[in-house]
Amino acid sequence: MVRRLITGLTLVSVAGMTLVGCGSDSKDDESAVDSEALEWAESFCGHIREGSEALNLPETGSTDPQETRDDYVGFLASLSEQLDTLAQGIESDGPPPVVNGQETYDVAMEQLNEARDAVASATASLEEAEVSEDPASLEAALTEAGESMTDLQAYGGPEETFRNNPDVVAALEEAENCQQV
Repeated sequence: MVRRLITGLTLVSVAGMTLVGCGSDSKDDESAVDSEALEWAESFCGHIREGSEALNLPETGSTDPQETRDDYVGFLASLSEQLDTLAQGIESDGPPPVVNGQETYDVAMEQLNEARDAVASATASLEEAEVSEDPASLEAALTEAGESMTDLQAYGGPEETFRNNPDVVAALEEAENCQQV
């Protein structure tokens, strides 16, 4: 059970925070991407990189259920903080300056906010859980916390949503900052 939660949490964090590094290494002499879109992509990829670098995975070596629960609470709190920071960064940049950029941005922010809510719910559930020295109590707490994050297993983060817009894809693939993620 713990392994499934770790897998789910890792998928959420990795998908939500580090998928941007998918760009092409080839560079044309003349860019077909608008300079404002390219600037937006550079900033967006910077937010993704910063968040992924700051995320701390939980320690999993403890045999003490209460300590293990605390480690997961710390991880979820870190993930929540990074999702908040990512949302703030994307909000400060605004929508990508491309065709249908506002619509794509609105969907990306809605999905990101849903992810933030799910992580907050899982964190609260795990913090409030009665965990004793019995490992079964930890398993029950992790199961309950994991239920609020079930829908996130398919979530690929805002980068996946922005990649539904071909003009954003072009900017992400050309932006040097996106190659470094």
